[in-house]
Amino acid sequence: VYGTSITQGGCVTRPGTCYTNILSRKFNREVFNFGFSANGLGEYEMAELIRDLPELGLVVLDYEANAGSTGRLEKSLKHFIEIIREKQSAPILIVSRIPFTDDRYDAFCGEVRSRCRSFQRNVAKEFNAAGDKKVYFLDGYSLFDEGWEEYTVDLIHPTDIGHIQMAEGMANVIKDIL
Repeated sequence: VYGTSITQGGCVTRPGTCYTNILSRKFNREVFNFGFSANGLGEYEMAELIRDLPELGLVVLDYEANAGSTGRLEKSLKHFIEIIREKQSAPILIVSRIPFTDDRYDAFCGEVRSRCRSFQRNVAKEFNAAGDKKVYFLDGYSLFDEGWEEYTVDLIHPTDIGHIQMAEGMANVIKDIL
């Protein structure tokens, strides 16, 4: 799983409650957590590192939270996937970010969020149309229910309960993919 401080689990009380570790236990598989605080910007060096890992079962890309508002998501996502595809045929799940308060109260942020979500969905569709049927999209908004504000420490970074919600939502999709 490649992503940001959200993926890293920077605000959970212990490593075991990070969504990547919950998924690891749920599927009885080793999970590499490449979540980076203040980073996760679609660096091609990370795509190369992921590409070179042995026998991956699934790749999850969850880096919109840091790269979306800077334009780096749109610049990097397609090529990031192309680099991984040089050696990996594992399914790739693109996950748009979870809700942030600014999406609701700041029109510009809501517009950026909507654009990023559509872009990621369309990237998955483009790969599918080109014959790569193993690229999927999951809307991060679907991972939380109505009370999502209660799942974060700062209306951005999920707490234990937020990571549990994320893991449960992702597990259903991952189960279908695998």
